[in-house]
Amino acid sequence: MRYIIIFFMCGLFLNSYAQQKLIIHVFERTEHIKFSNTSIDSVLSFPDLKLTPDFSNTTFVIDFSNLTSTYYVDGILISELPVKINQLSKSLINIQILEDGFDYGIFVDTSEPYERAIWYWNEVDQTIVKDFTKFIIEKSS
Repeated sequence: MRYIIIFFMCGLFLNSYAQQKLIIHVFERTEHIKFSNTSIDSVLSFPDLKLTPDFSNTTFVIDFSNLTSTYYVDGILISELPVKINQLSKSLINIQILEDGFDYGIFVDTSEPYERAIWYWNEVDQTIVKDFTKFIIEKSS
């Protein structure tokens, strides 16, 4: 009986991990641009261009079991792309969007109460960073 319970508990644990999703609801973001390929910190500290805040409602659904990122704007599906997930620390995750010819993704820090999410795109001649200033991170299983 003890082995059945242990087997059942292990199955529940693995099943919950396999179905885990990270959902980021973004209500406000500010775009920063540096006209060179540089670090995210450099773009945020010394942008060449800082745009006015964008208030469109967007949602990123990161599926850890299928390794995909699904992107919605105002509830309308825009894209579903494969991702590579790098766990940099207990609370810091780099989600690389795997689209041919592009180098972009999202850094997410889930440490409460200091949650942070930043979208980035590195190009040869510029780096774009969208700092999510009003957002909710939802962790589902």
